[in-house]
Amino acid sequence: MPPNLDERGLSNNSKSHMKNLKRYLLLIKFSTKWFFKNVVNFFVIIYCLVRGKHSQRRSIFYRELISAQNVLSYTNSYWRILDKQYSANIEIYKEYVEENSYDIVRNRQVEMLKALDRVIQKKSFDSIVGDEKNSELTWVMSTGRCGVDALDRYFKLSKDHFSIHREFFKDEMYYAHRSTLTTKSYVFHKFFYNNASDAEIESIIKTFLSKRIKTISRRKGKKWVFCEHCDTVWLPIILRIFPSSKIVFLSKNPKEVIRSYMSKQQYSSAQEMPLSPSQDKLMFKTLFGLMCWFYTYINMYISIHCELIGNDQRILSVNGEDLMGANLDTYEKLNKFLGMSISQKQYMEHFGGRYNSKSHRSKYSGFPEIEKWPDSYQDLLELFSTQIDGKIDISPRANACALASGNQ
Repeated sequence: MPPNLDERGLSNNSKSHMKNLKRYLLLIKFSTKWFFKNVVNFFVIIYCLVRGKHSQRRSIFYRELISAQNVLSYTNSYWRILDKQYSANIEIYKEYVEENSYDIVRNRQVEMLKALDRVIQKKSFDSIVGDEKNSELTWVMSTGRCGVDALDRYFKLSKDHFSIHREFFKDEMYYAHRSTLTTKSYVFHKFFYNNASDAEIESIIKTFLSKRIKTISRRKGKKWVFCEHCDTVWLPIILRIFPSSKIVFLSKNPKEVIRSYMSKQQYSSAQEMPLSPSQDKLMFKTLFGLMCWFYTYINMYISIHCELIGNDQRILSVNGEDLMGANLDTYEKLNKFLGMSISQKQYMEHFGGRYNSKSHRSKYSGFPEIEKWPDSYQDLLELFSTQIDGKIDISPRANACALASGNQ
């Protein structure tokens, strides 16, 4: 017999209590790990203080501040505290957005590209690039959490393509994670604020190429696809050093991207951070604000450089929701853009499943569901994301079912 209402209620309560118990056990586990890690960091900070390494000391502080917030994100109270913080400090974010509007950032990038082109013309990088200079190399550019992992698995179905997601060899990895002063954040803000000297630009190019060419050389005659968002900040270099390169600009609805990052504790100091022009401090320090910045300005940066290259044949915009929904128009565009012969049946079967969902991380998160976001979250996201409204492809299209009978 089915359980009566009281029994069902008791069963649901038991499940709720068990879920809360597991959440708090996780909280204790991660808090303990964070505490003991910072016992070591305490001595590192003392060393930095004695040696005058102030930027390293500050960077460690920021890293652990973000790490602590990821631990606290398992609690509901943390997100309520942030709601009050954003309501009280919205003017700080407004000021930043006004000083870094789309038009202002675009003008900065135009000026930055003059310096980049000057360095490329004066210095020869052909000795590093070699025969790969005019190869058809493809990069997927995105914020992540848009379907990148699933897209990589799709590319791997093609016998003519060599797709890289996280299959790096040790000597190919160079993203130095020095807390918030990562290689990615350093390069991004040198370009974002247009404050890189010619010598710094030359060093950035050489460091990038010396590592990435090693990855490219493993393609063994196949068409190479870099299906990972960690090369995004080097986009203007890629577009110019490799004149036959192509870009798949993968984007998704901001609420879905942020929900995925926040509920799965994915936004850490290893991501790009909103550093000041002097690159020695964080402009914002709370997770949701950082995520709104990240979504807006990484997408803005990609959009601007894809536009400024002035060649639509090299750029394909893909909506992540269309991709994960097996949209048939997206199927045709991908196959044509990359010269693939993957069948429509394979495409439909592949994107019929889920990839890289990390559901075990979100199960116990205290981050609110999208429909329960407080007004301060809605206002903050709108403040940032309106800067790129209409600039990126985030509106999913209806599936072209009429194509379903073709090309199986």
